[in-house]
Amino acid sequence: MEELKLLGNWASPFSYRVLWALKHKGVKYEYVEEDLFNKSELLLRCNPIHKQIPVLVHAGKPVPESIIILEYIEDTWPQNSLLPLDPHERTMARFWIKFGEDKAPIFYKFFHTVGEEQVKGTKEAEELLKTIEEYGLGDKEFFGGEELGLTDIAYGWIACWLDVLAEAAGVEMLGPQSFPRLQAWAERFSSEVKSLFKKLGVEPLVIELDELGPQGPQLQNVLEGLTGQRTVPNVFIDTVELYHNGELESLLSDANAKRKEN
Repeated sequence: MEELKLLGNWASPFSYRVLWALKHKGVKYEYVEEDLFNKSELLLRCNPIHKQIPVLVHAGKPVPESIIILEYIEDTWPQNSLLPLDPHERTMARFWIKFGEDKAPIFYKFFHTVGEEQVKGTKEAEELLKTIEEYGLGDKEFFGGEELGLTDIAYGWIACWLDVLAEAAGVEMLGPQSFPRLQAWAERFSSEVKSLFKKLGVEPLVIELDELGPQGPQLQNVLEGLTGQRTVPNVFIDTVELYHNGELESLLSDANAKRKEN
């Protein structure tokens, strides 16, 4: 079997895109956790242009950028296909993936601004969600129909991250009344990811910071110190390698124990 490595960071939504796809395909790989404040020589060598994660290294050949990596995974491992067989449907899947990538900065505008600029940014993000819901998702269970596909994985960050960003900014974004179909999709997506990990014998750890009481802010402060981000999403932690990082290890263990007690 040819060597396959994924260079990523546990707090990166882009890394999770690749993780979800590899798990869906049932492809074995080695995960390499990258310190974004002290990037490894391997990362700098594999992605000398952008010097960013994720990077997939297959048989010594690096593939950078999460969306490009998803396409590579689909081409290299055709089992459990993530793209439709119909040429037009495949093309439209790629259209919506590119649309999401092109428009992604709009979602961050409301988070990084205040006052009138935040109000404007929130409105723009809501209009974008409306477009995605109406024309991209429509009345389908998933973007490609009845099964999880590449477009869902590309938009998966909305299901796992957007609410957290909105809450931190003090705005409501993905509400069931405002975007009922998109909210229902987000719940189905999360359920699919949990089922996938369970089938593969990996129990995902979901940490809800707002349900941890006094421990929540403590955990948040550690996450901020490690990642430089004030808002770190309630993400699916894949394996122990993703979160065993000094002080974070004991806090996550305590958080997991508390979750099981409840």
